[in-house]
Amino acid sequence: MDTPDVFEMLNQMEGLPDIILLDVMLPSGSGVDVLKELRKTYSSTDLPIILVSGKSSKDSIIEGLEAGGNDYIVKPFDIAEL
Repeated sequence: MDTPDVFEMLNQMEGLPDIILLDVMLPSGSGVDVLKELRKTYSSTDLPIILVSGKSSKDSIIEGLEAGGNDYIVKPFDIAEL
Protein backbone atom coordinates (compact mmCIF):
# COMPACT_ATOMS: atom_id res chain seq x y z
CA MET A 1 0.00 0.00 0.00
CA ASP A 2 1.34 3.43 -0.85
CA THR A 3 0.27 6.98 -0.11
CA PRO A 4 -2.45 7.28 -2.81
CA ASP A 5 -3.95 3.97 -1.64
CA VAL A 6 -4.14 5.19 1.95
CA PHE A 7 -5.85 8.44 0.95
CA GLU A 8 -8.28 6.53 -1.28
CA MET A 9 -9.13 4.18 1.58
CA LEU A 10 -9.65 7.08 4.01
CA ASN A 11 -11.85 8.93 1.51
CA GLN A 12 -14.08 5.87 1.12
CA MET A 13 -14.66 5.55 4.87
CA GLU A 14 -17.44 7.22 6.78
CA GLY A 15 -15.40 9.28 9.21
CA LEU A 16 -11.83 8.58 10.24
CA PRO A 17 -10.56 5.46 11.97
CA ASP A 18 -9.83 5.72 15.69
CA ILE A 19 -6.19 4.86 15.06
CA ILE A 20 -3.86 3.61 12.32
CA LEU A 21 -1.06 1.11 12.86
CA LEU A 22 1.45 1.83 10.10
CA ASP A 23 4.44 -0.36 9.35
CA VAL A 24 7.62 1.59 8.70
CA MET A 25 8.80 -0.85 6.03
CA LEU A 26 6.21 -1.21 3.26
CA PRO A 27 6.61 -3.28 0.07
CA SER A 28 6.24 -0.19 -2.11
CA GLY A 29 8.09 2.37 0.00
CA SER A 30 8.49 3.90 3.41
CA GLY A 31 5.77 4.11 6.02
CA VAL A 32 7.47 7.26 7.28
CA ASP A 33 6.89 8.87 3.86
CA VAL A 34 3.23 7.83 3.99
CA LEU A 35 3.00 9.32 7.48
CA LYS A 36 4.50 12.63 6.34
CA GLU A 37 1.91 12.88 3.56
CA LEU A 38 -0.94 12.03 5.94
CA ARG A 39 0.23 14.71 8.38
CA LYS A 40 -0.15 17.34 5.66
CA THR A 41 -3.91 16.67 5.85
CA TYR A 42 -4.62 15.14 9.26
CA SER A 43 -3.32 16.28 12.64
CA SER A 44 -2.04 13.82 15.22
CA THR A 45 -5.22 14.32 17.24
CA ASP A 46 -7.59 13.92 14.28
CA LEU A 47 -5.86 10.76 13.05
CA PRO A 48 -3.57 9.06 15.57
CA ILE A 49 -0.90 6.95 13.86
CA ILE A 50 1.31 4.45 15.63
CA LEU A 51 4.36 3.31 13.69
CA VAL A 52 5.25 -0.36 13.98
CA SER A 53 8.67 -1.60 12.95
CA GLY A 54 11.44 -4.10 13.39
CA LYS A 55 13.84 -1.15 13.29
CA SER A 56 14.74 -0.46 16.89
CA SER A 57 17.55 2.07 16.61
CA LYS A 58 17.18 5.41 18.35
CA ASP A 59 17.55 7.17 14.99
CA SER A 60 14.66 5.19 13.46
CA ILE A 61 12.40 5.91 16.41
CA ILE A 62 13.26 9.62 16.42
CA GLU A 63 12.69 9.82 12.66
CA GLY A 64 9.23 8.30 13.03
CA LEU A 65 8.22 10.54 15.90
CA GLU A 66 9.57 13.68 14.22
CA ALA A 67 7.61 12.75 11.07
CA GLY A 68 4.41 12.94 13.12
CA GLY A 69 3.90 9.51 14.62
CA ASN A 70 1.94 9.47 17.85
CA ASP A 71 4.06 6.56 19.03
CA TYR A 72 6.58 4.02 17.73
CA ILE A 73 6.41 0.37 18.71
CA VAL A 74 9.20 -2.08 17.95
CA LYS A 75 8.31 -5.58 16.72
CA PRO A 76 7.83 -8.06 18.12
CA PHE A 77 5.62 -6.42 20.71
CA ASP A 78 3.24 -7.50 23.39
CA ILE A 79 -0.41 -6.68 22.69
CA ALA A 80 -0.52 -4.93 26.10
CA GLU A 81 1.77 -2.23 24.64
CA LEU A 82 -1.05 -1.12 22.37
